[in-house]
Amino acid sequence: MPKLAKFRHRHAKKAGEPKRNPPLGTDIVEYILPGFGAFAATRFLTRVATIQIAKRWPKHAKHAGAMASAGAFAAAWFGAHRVKYLEKYHHPIVVGAGLAAIQSLVQLYLPSVGWMVSDCSPELPAAKAAAAKAMAASTVPLLSSTPVSAPPIPEGFTQTDANTWYSYNDSFDAGSYRGTTKSPPPAPMVSTAPDDQQIDELLGGDDDSIDVGLS
Repeated sequence: MPKLAKFRHRHAKKAGEPKRNPPLGTDIVEYILPGFGAFAATRFLTRVATIQIAKRWPKHAKHAGAMASAGAFAAAWFGAHRVKYLEKYHHPIVVGAGLAAIQSLVQLYLPSVGWMVSDCSPELPAAKAAAAKAMAASTVPLLSSTPVSAPPIPEGFTQTDANTWYSYNDSFDAGSYRGTTKSPPPAPMVSTAPDDQQIDELLGGDDDSIDVGLS
């Protein structure tokens, strides 16, 4: 039975059974890992060929990378099923090599859209620097070490500080200074009300003269 027919038969839904996901472990071992191995090998071969040719013939480096990608895909398609150990992994190997070859060709000959399938590592330093610059610009007023000059004092006002706003007198504090500082005793109260003699002098005579005058 062909490989594709076996795959369809293994994943086909039987009558009366609910649809279930295929075994994850089987897919990883039989499809993902072989496909990724072929993808990585094709990309590595393309990179090596491009760099080596660029050292000697810079103008032909791009074409050398394309030829390496196409050659790796052709080798996977023609030779994977001929090797006994790789025979059952023929389809994922061909798919992985084909994806790597297409990615390399797009990056080499279509640089305007090649960034869509390229690695983002070259752009990370610029993105981090832009983010750090924006963050620094937003926090400059808070973190600036340059002293801010005070506004001018209006005419008729004087500059003051917190020490002149409030002065604490500890003579009335009974804390740690209790017994050492005493407040002065209160002054005796002096009566200012007039006595009898002062009243007589103000009236200008005694009580008899007052009575006579009134009568």
